[in-house]
Amino acid sequence: MLVGPYLDANVFIDLLEGDDVLSGPLQRLFVVLRDRGVPAITSELTLAEVLVKARRNGGAPLHRRYLDLIVFSGRVELLPVSRRLMSSVAEYRELTGAKIPDSVHVVTAIERGCRVFVTRDSRVRLPNSLRMVSSDAPHLLDWIERSLT
Repeated sequence: MLVGPYLDANVFIDLLEGDDVLSGPLQRLFVVLRDRGVPAITSELTLAEVLVKARRNGGAPLHRRYLDLIVFSGRVELLPVSRRLMSSVAEYRELTGAKIPDSVHVVTAIERGCRVFVTRDSRVRLPNSLRMVSSDAPHLLDWIERSLT
């Protein structure tokens, strides 16, 4: 079975709070993934990252939209942050010097078997086994057309 792309937290923020330039390509990504029956992948850490901003910026309605998409829609495979994962995160940080949140996302993607990591943050350090796809319009749309359609 095809493993979906790993989505960094900023992808969800851009999808639900970004302007059309940011959200349009991400909406296309979710449509293509749905049509192919492939869930997007992310960590439970994503919830902590997006919900705090949602409470600040949009209150209860935005908070609910995040929960509906990430937790209840069935379009996202939400992976737990476990003790075992955190041990691997510590090893990854030791090797790369990456920040804890980035390390959690990267290690979660690796352990799930993802081959693609979608993010707007070009500073995230990825191993050779993960391909970074920028969530900006030209890069993401090109990847969707070449890889998913």
